[in-house]
Amino acid sequence: MALNLKQYRLNTLSDVKAYKKAGGDEFVTYYKAMKAFLDKLPYGSSFDILKNIPEKNLEKFVKTACVYMTEQAFDEVLFTDDYLFIKRRRVF
Repeated sequence: MALNLKQYRLNTLSDVKAYKKAGGDEFVTYYKAMKAFLDKLPYGSSFDILKNIPEKNLEKFVKTACVYMTEQAFDEVLFTDDYLFIKRRRVF
C-alpha cells in the first residue's frame, strides 16, 4: 500500500478553528514559519513533504498547511490527492 498523508487533514472549518485554538503559541510560531515559506513557493512548483519534513512532524505539517490553505484568497496552494506534495498555482 502506498503511503498517504490524507489521514492528517483537517476536514471542516470547525476542525481548523479547533486546531488553531488548541495549538496556542506553538501553533502560531509554526504557522508563521510555514506561511513565510509557502508564500514564497514559486508558481507551478511543488514541495515534496516526505523529502523535506521529518516524520515526527508530518501530522503537524499537514494540519498546519490545511489552516494556511483555508486562509488564502488570491493564490491556490493545494495538496496532491495523496497529500505527499503541495503545489502552488495562480487563481487569477
